[in-house]
Amino acid sequence: MVKEMIKRKPLIIGLITVIAFYVVTNILSTLDATITTFLAIGILVGFMVGENYLAGAINGALFGVIGALIVALILVVTYTLYGYGAYLGLVATQLIISCVLYIIVAVVGGVIGAQVRIETDSKDVAPEVKS
Repeated sequence: MVKEMIKRKPLIIGLITVIAFYVVTNILSTLDATITTFLAIGILVGFMVGENYLAGAINGALFGVIGALIVALILVVTYTLYGYGAYLGLVATQLIISCVLYIIVAVVGGVIGAQVRIETDSKDVAPEVKS
């Protein structure tokens, strides 16, 4: 049942987009826009799946788990290259908390995206008659 709910195309598009946004925002600015990126891309994934709330939440959670692990891996590699490898043990707790937060935000985004898709599909717009 869950296997049929998981859509690969939205997940792949979401993962590529979140990696691109993460790398670009880290290069161009010192602000961390990762939470808003996970929310926006979670909404995109939920909208692309668009079957029901459960499908949006499952795909959002899967996107959040994989995306958070990739972002954490990029951060660990970056810290190691900058010479902060000795401090990774101290940063590990913050990484775990950040990953959990990213997953929660992605699930919320997936549910919001599914809701938006359901609402837009259910609207019947009547053409306006001009006289």
